[in-house]
Amino acid sequence: MKKYWFVLFVIALSITGCSTSSSSKSSTQSSISVQPEKLSSREQELISKTGVGTISYFTLSGRLKKGEDIEFEVVKVERGKKSPSLKSYGVMTENLKKELISFGIVNRESNLQILLGAPDGLVTGNGSETVKASMFQDLSSKITLSKNKPAYLAVWSGNKHGSSLETLDLLDHKELMKRLKRVDVAFLYQLTLVDKKK
Repeated sequence: MKKYWFVLFVIALSITGCSTSSSSKSSTQSSISVQPEKLSSREQELISKTGVGTISYFTLSGRLKKGEDIEFEVVKVERGKKSPSLKSYGVMTENLKKELISFGIVNRESNLQILLGAPDGLVTGNGSETVKASMFQDLSSKITLSKNKPAYLAVWSGNKHGSSLETLDLLDHKELMKRLKRVDVAFLYQLTLVDKKK
């Protein structure tokens, strides 16, 4: 009987040791989730009165590890070639409780205005693109950020000669970039978990 209790004691110790090591490991890693924010019909109606053609909202939740930050960026993509357009960082607190962010497009004739809503305010920029066909797509499910890997939350794409546009999968990064090579111009909204800039 003593031998039986000793074996149970050893098993209990090994289980406790495993759970302690995994919990200490997870506490050293940031765990930030991004989720689409669904609007009520009244909220959608209010936004429609502002003149903003297309806008999507997301929430950030979780805890940032000390020394880490979230970089918000809108990247311009022309026939698959990327160039930075708008960037914002250094605006996050360590504890994120459904922090609201957004990405929107106002398309008026040849003046394309980009709206980047971060927790501390709004950043705007001009795209100056004339297109005959355009499409806006955004994230439809909750995701978790991984260190130094961009997460794509929304994309506006356009063709200058009115040719049809393909549906883009924001979660399949390889396929997304492949399809963006067939688009005249696109603006990609991305978030990246990074080390804080000094």
